[in-house]
Amino acid sequence: TPVIVDLGGDNVKDILVSSFRRHTYVLDGVYGELAGGFPVTFPQSAFYASPIIYDINGDGEEDIGLTSFTGELVWVDAGGMPIFGKSVKLSHLPVLKNWRQTLGADTDSILTGKTQYEEGRRG
Repeated sequence: TPVIVDLGGDNVKDILVSSFRRHTYVLDGVYGELAGGFPVTFPQSAFYASPIIYDINGDGEEDIGLTSFTGELVWVDAGGMPIFGKSVKLSHLPVLKNWRQTLGADTDSILTGKTQYEEGRRG
């Protein structure tokens, strides 16, 4: 999902979007052109989540958090430069073999794609 935010401090909203591959783009809100420093490219990664906006380094300017499929949360500034010392790599979480049993009794609709109404069970 694209993020709409004023990254340049020019009171114009920019469009921030990840390509689900290796790139994250910022499109200038005035002309729709790539903002300086973008796309940000991580050759060995992919981004399946929306970028997050937060001033991670406390300098008063919005920064961009990118979460990769390998469990990394990488921070770059509004110009696309990495913010060293703020990025983290999350540990992999084990998934239990019988994970479905922990969801409770009504998991059939999740696994079959049918809703309660389609299966004739009205709540």
